[in-house]
Amino acid sequence: MPYKNKEYKRDYMERYMKQYRLDNKRHITKYNNQWNKDHRDHRRQCKIERLYGLSHKNWLKMWEDQNGRCKICGENFTKPGDANVDHNHKTGKIRGLICRKCNLGLGNFNDDPELLIKASKYLKKY
Repeated sequence: MPYKNKEYKRDYMERYMKQYRLDNKRHITKYNNQWNKDHRDHRRQCKIERLYGLSHKNWLKMWEDQNGRCKICGENFTKPGDANVDHNHKTGKIRGLICRKCNLGLGNFNDDPELLIKASKYLKKY
């Protein structure tokens, strides 16, 4: 089918694809779920690069420099997906890879060193 102009072709394709997605919703959802499952590591790498500007090569270097361990508590990561990228929320500067527990701890203390010192004193006292 010859198209009269580019706008007509674009509109036609948009309508066609919209109908295709409606007619094949179950198949498309199944395909997307399987693709996401099969490409979990790739998706994670893309997310890290998008959020933190950290390339996979640089992430691997950090992993090797830390010997696959949390930079705070020193626990071994069971798998690379367990490593959270720790960063300064004000400057965006990356500090290292930390485990989920340490990441949650820093987050709950709002990355406030003074509050962490107070918590440490409290724990030592009691």
